Amino acid sequence: MPNSPANQYAYEKPSAPVNVSTAPIERFALVCVPSVLLLRDIAPSLTLLFAVIAAGIVGAATFGKSLAYRGSMLWLMFIAVGAFSFAMTLIYRPVPMQSLAALALMYALIAGMSIALARRRKEYIIAIAADMTLVAAVTSMALWAMGVQPAVVWAEGVGNSSMMQMLGFNILRQVFPLMGGSTAQAAIFGLAALVCLYRKGWAYKAVFGLMVLGLFLADGRAALLALVLALIPFGRKWLVLLIPLGIPALLALFAFLPSSFLGRFARSGQATEITSGNNRVEIWEAGYRYLIENPYTLSFGNGFYGQSVFMGGFQRTFQNFTADSHSMHNMGLQLWIDQGIAGVLVVTAMAYAVLSRLSGIGAAMMAYILIVGLFDTFGTIYWDVGFFVFALLAWSVLKRKSGEI
Repeated sequence: MPNSPANQYAYEKPSAPVNVSTAPIERFALVCVPSVLLLRDIAPSLTLLFAVIAAGIVGAATFGKSLAYRGSMLWLMFIAVGAFSFAMTLIYRPVPMQSLAALALMYALIAGMSIALARRRKEYIIAIAADMTLVAAVTSMALWAMGVQPAVVWAEGVGNSSMMQMLGFNILRQVFPLMGGSTAQAAIFGLAALVCLYRKGWAYKAVFGLMVLGLFLADGRAALLALVLALIPFGRKWLVLLIPLGIPALLALFAFLPSSFLGRFARSGQATEITSGNNRVEIWEAGYRYLIENPYTLSFGNGFYGQSVFMGGFQRTFQNFTADSHSMHNMGLQLWIDQGIAGVLVVTAMAYAVLSRLSGIGAAMMAYILIVGLFDTFGTIYWDVGFFVFALLAWSVLKRKSGEI
């Protein structure tokens, strides 16, 4: 029977709906957030604009997502401790209000990302954290190659790179944009090199070489140590003890190592440069002394930039401040002075959750952060890339189990 107009297409199957994934766009946008914020390093007058762009990116990624809380109690405690620290900062007022506003923005960005990534698989979130590091490091290297200098040169006048000297080259420690060539930039190079080691392809091998070169030129001794140790897959979860107990352990290690060995890693050639932690021991002693003499701070902290209460000055965040400043140059001690024992315990628990539940690149990145944290505040809110990576690694295992991509 010939097909009538009513049934001539009845034999055709309806076509399946076409679903276009937005995950690649979302991933690309989110990985660029820290680099956008770090552009303040070369154009501080545009700091507010960069902050608005970063907030807009995260806001767009969260658009249309459910605002229902999807994390663990530990993640909620992490946000709560941060909120309490803001309240303490308002009481002590160690920093200008625009600096506090910058820290509030950092927490808001992390909260926004946790909404955007609540239904994503942990592998996807870890990949974003890794890509963040690569984008920041490669961007910094590219700007340096083009002759771009940071607005404030933190590493100026420190002499030759001791790491290049070990290779037979007398080269001044180089200043890179996006964190001013300080220990932070070397730490980013080291973390990016670690990411490349866990990824396949010739392109990552080439980038690995560039990252190691940047690490040596920036003279990142702590970053090189962390890169090597983070590759050891055994006993990583015990590295969380570096947060509360890292400084005593480090000083005990220095006491046993021979001076001739330690002198090889010093810019001056003197072992005392290493055993003093490049003058960090004075800062650590002042911090511990203050905690012992102030039980209230020991319990609750002074709020963000808590060391400014007794040391003076503050670190820059989103503004180009030039006042003399000190961080505590140790992740655990900074947390203790800022957020008290609650901050130390919560962050330690978060790091333990990551190291006990992840393997491969995720666990290696967290191990790296904790080792660098011996010498600086890489995993805390003061260092953009380190803070984002730490928080996303924690979110990958602390969110409720779900995953579309």
